[in-house]
Amino acid sequence: MNRWKWTGVVVLTLFVLYCVTGFFIAPSQLKKQLISQAKDQAGVDLSVEKVKVNPLVLSVTLEKLASQDREGRDLIAADRIYVNAQLWPLVRRNITLKSLILEKPDVNVILTAAGDPHWLELVPATEDPEPAVAEESEPWVFTLAQTDIIDGKIRYADEPHPETYNTELGGLNFSLGGLTTQVGEPGPFSIAFAHEGQGEVRLEGAFALTPLTFDGALTVSELQLKPSWRYARYLHGIEWESGTLNGSLDINVDGADGLELATSNGSWSLTDTDMTLEDGQSLFKLASLTVEGPDFSLAGRSAGISRIALSDGTINLTRGPDGELELPAALVGGESSESEEAEAPAADPATAGGGEPFQFAIASVTVNNLPINWTDQSVQPETAQTLTINELSLADFDLSPGTQFPVRLDAALGDGQILWDGQHVLTPLAVDGGLTLSQLPLPWLTGYVRESAALNVESGALGAQLNVSLSDGLKAGGSVEVSNLATSGEEGPLAGFASFSLAGIDVNVPADEPALVHFDRVSLSEPSATFAIAADGSSNISRLTGSPDETEAEEAEAQPESAAEAEEAPGPVIELGELTIDGGTLRFADASVQPAFSASINQFGGTLRGLNSNVDKPASLDFAGKLEGYADIGITGELNPLEDRNKVTLSTKNIDLTSANAYAGKYVGRLIERGRLDLELGYELDGDSLKGSNEVVLGQLTLGGSVDSEDAVSLPLDLALALLKDPSGNIDLGVPVAGNLNDPKFRIGSVVFKAFVNLIVKAAASPFFILGKLIPGGGEDLQYVNFQPGIGELDEAATDRLTKLSEALLQRPTLRLDIAGVASRGLDAPALKTQRLEAELGLSGLDDEARNSALIEAFQARIGELPTLPPEEEGAEPLPDLAAVEEQLLASLEISDDALRELATARASAIKSALAASDESLIQRAYVLDPRLVELSGGETVVIELVLAPN
Repeated sequence: MNRWKWTGVVVLTLFVLYCVTGFFIAPSQLKKQLISQAKDQAGVDLSVEKVKVNPLVLSVTLEKLASQDREGRDLIAADRIYVNAQLWPLVRRNITLKSLILEKPDVNVILTAAGDPHWLELVPATEDPEPAVAEESEPWVFTLAQTDIIDGKIRYADEPHPETYNTELGGLNFSLGGLTTQVGEPGPFSIAFAHEGQGEVRLEGAFALTPLTFDGALTVSELQLKPSWRYARYLHGIEWESGTLNGSLDINVDGADGLELATSNGSWSLTDTDMTLEDGQSLFKLASLTVEGPDFSLAGRSAGISRIALSDGTINLTRGPDGELELPAALVGGESSESEEAEAPAADPATAGGGEPFQFAIASVTVNNLPINWTDQSVQPETAQTLTINELSLADFDLSPGTQFPVRLDAALGDGQILWDGQHVLTPLAVDGGLTLSQLPLPWLTGYVRESAALNVESGALGAQLNVSLSDGLKAGGSVEVSNLATSGEEGPLAGFASFSLAGIDVNVPADEPALVHFDRVSLSEPSATFAIAADGSSNISRLTGSPDETEAEEAEAQPESAAEAEEAPGPVIELGELTIDGGTLRFADASVQPAFSASINQFGGTLRGLNSNVDKPASLDFAGKLEGYADIGITGELNPLEDRNKVTLSTKNIDLTSANAYAGKYVGRLIERGRLDLELGYELDGDSLKGSNEVVLGQLTLGGSVDSEDAVSLPLDLALALLKDPSGNIDLGVPVAGNLNDPKFRIGSVVFKAFVNLIVKAAASPFFILGKLIPGGGEDLQYVNFQPGIGELDEAATDRLTKLSEALLQRPTLRLDIAGVASRGLDAPALKTQRLEAELGLSGLDDEARNSALIEAFQARIGELPTLPPEEEGAEPLPDLAAVEEQLLASLEISDDALRELATARASAIKSALAASDESLIQRAYVLDPRLVELSGGETVVIELVLAPN
């Protein structure tokens, strides 16, 4: 054979051996090596039903492959794996796979307790080798001409997950052509899968690895979100009960000149969404959410959404008994510490990542028919209200500084309406728009009001028409009205009104200057209030906010630390053109007295004009009303907030005093039979100092029957009233008031009441002193009349005093005078004996000699032997003891009590006659009482004490 024949034979023989080895020997050996190496290197139990090798096309086929790890957990399985390689490109340092096909692959991924996929357990631990010095050479090229995954499945299990989460991606189909590590044209790419057999996610387009390039589209069809959400629900505490996602988005990735990522033509819709909290409470329902976009460009540093449309949903928000919003922690910021928040610098979304500011814009946002149900269990009573967003629209939203975008809101709160239409700027923050409120209900605020006061809002509605501007300060103008407000306390109705309106509002709050608050007109129509005192003495007002001591303590804590601090922060300037009140009613009830007292002021109204806290000009006030429908009440005065000087006068006429019988019985112990009250109360406030006068006129006050009361004063009230009544039957009193309002013990009512009581006490205790004050030059005590012993006539001093007393009595026609004549056995009896002896002996007018002779003669005739004096000289005749003679003669006389009573009666008659000499009418008001005999022996005169009594 020649050489060529031998060469052919050898080549043919080698080819046959190659084919025999490839087709028949290699499959078994390859299968054996695969199983052995998997076991030895990774501890994987690998099973392969059949291995096919085609040496002619360099392909390997594995059929019915399955694998498990050391613990018997599935790793990967497939019906068929086909790999077709090309040999000749290796010459050019190119590893080329013509085709890679996986039919029905089943991949199992388990996240272990360590937090790593269980696949990592198959990789043996090795020491890090010394880094090899790479030799500079031409890099190898890897090319995968065509890759296909057909009907694959990926199963995922998370063992550390609280619920051992399991899920599955099925129907996985993947196709990639022309994948190479060298620069080349993009090849076709597509991937599609379903999540737990529902919906489809598809990404397809053209893909190149070098440079990284992708141009395609993402499409989501009928994807159910509940299965996907199961993995995250324990993190958020939210159950996604239902929701279907559909949408598409064009994606472009270009890595030729730096990485450019861009999206466009997006259109997404989320329908029939229902989210609940872990306890099953509904949190959020939504019929439809549509998003067109996002249009994103990484190179252009911009992102935008063409349209967001949300309609027909419901949001339920609940504030629990602990005051915390019942939302999952992930939605309210988790539990980050204050220090972490302080250390984390605020990131500006516009410049995040450095470089040029990132531009973000939303062309249009619309929300329709979205009720927001609010329940607050932290207040009592529990509060529930629904805010329904009928329509919310936002256009041309942009993060760029100075960019303006409009916002319009049409919402309903109960039966009321909220409208907002304005322009907004985010950077710097600015707002300019109009707010309209119509018939917003107020009763649902009761729970919040009761946090600080035991007050119920029974009815009421709020309305407003305001223009609001926010930019370097706040400006607002327009009008506000509250209608049909009614409030109540624990005992019943408290306060309210038919309408309250603020018109011509102009509020200006600059950033660095005092605020200006101006109202053209404030109107209050048909206001009503009830002030009630309970049986224990507490009032319905004090029970609203707790004890006065607690309130004063809280107010003290709220005061500035020093006067300097208060001066450093000037208050707002307040201007009020006119305040009007019309048809007001004030009701007063007092159950602390029996019978219970009640009164009312109605038809109350008037005006306050020109109030300005920054102008040295007082505002005028003029109000009037009716007490119980007939007694006039007026309030007038001036208010000057700038100088802190205010003057107020309260006047009332013709108040029927019988309406106050409950208080008269409790504090006086007597009922009022008739009488009226007129008041003229004037107060002047200069800073914290209060000065005032209270002119009180009690007309025809007459007391009636007695009432048993522990609180009643024990005084001769009839006398005191008679002393205070003028000839017309009126009591005209002036009670000055002074004090410091900063003194917590200072109370105007207390000062006035004490002044009245002191006056009554003084009148009852010193009636003649009070009476003496009524006449010019009076003031001396007119209660006593002095008589010389044995004398029944008045001397000049006594007559003058009685003349003054008569003048005073004429000014107090309701007083009478009781005169009890007095005679003294010690002073008057000796004087009467002297008078009788002189009368019987005719001693009056005699000289001393004749007087002595008459005394001696009478002594000898009546008594006998004369008493004598010791003789001056021995042997001389003894002389009669004239002093002893007169003394014994007087002692022999007897003055009877009747004689003394006659003297006492004469004295009383003399007093009465002296009073009648001034005015005969006093005869009817002076009463002579039975005479009194006393045992007086000291002193020079006998004193008669006069007694005043009501007539």
